[in-house]
Amino acid sequence: MVEYVKPFDIKIDGMESRIGGSMSFEQDLDYSVQIKVPTAKLGGQANSIIEGLVGKVNTYGLNLSVSEFVNMNFLVTGKMDNPKIKPTILGQEGSTVKDVVVETVTQLADSIKDEKIEEGKEKARAEAAKIIADAQKRADAIMVEANKGADRVRAEAAKAAQKLEDEAKGPIAKPLARAAGEKLKKEADKKARKAIAEAQKRADGIIAKAEQQAADKLK
Repeated sequence: MVEYVKPFDIKIDGMESRIGGSMSFEQDLDYSVQIKVPTAKLGGQANSIIEGLVGKVNTYGLNLSVSEFVNMNFLVTGKMDNPKIKPTILGQEGSTVKDVVVETVTQLADSIKDEKIEEGKEKARAEAAKIIADAQKRADAIMVEANKGADRVRAEAAKAAQKLEDEAKGPIAKPLARAAGEKLKKEADKKARKAIAEAQKRADGIIAKAEQQAADKLK
């Protein structure tokens, strides 16, 4: 036969408490005693554990402090003449106070660590994007200058060819001057295209290097 005690509120040594459970005819105990315990009453060792773990969490940028109270659940089992009392954090049955505090704070620390990692990734992505953007600007500037230079070379060759033709006299000199001018323009075009190709190679090298630097940032 088991006698059940409906949970009721009471003060134990001035602490708000709630007791409920049962006791069998053979005096087997199965009680749950919930107590709002001031941290000061937990003892030096428990407080050192809690303070140390809170301090560890604060290294992640928080500003936590040890609470004034800890809600605890004391499981009372065994016999009436030899009761066994096991303290746990309320709602964490089967774990010791130290275990639950460690688990809770570790989860919080891991969560904060994940946030910091994500912040780091965001920063790395922004830096990588800037590296690529800056490289693209440099590459574009190289190509703009290369094309301007090529246009100047072609324009100067065209002007020189026209001058040769204008200054040529006679029916034989004119065709020869025209042919020389065409050759001059072709050589200028070849030179211009070579300059553009070399500029493109430099621009591609800048982009490739930037892409590698960006990839390194994202590792």
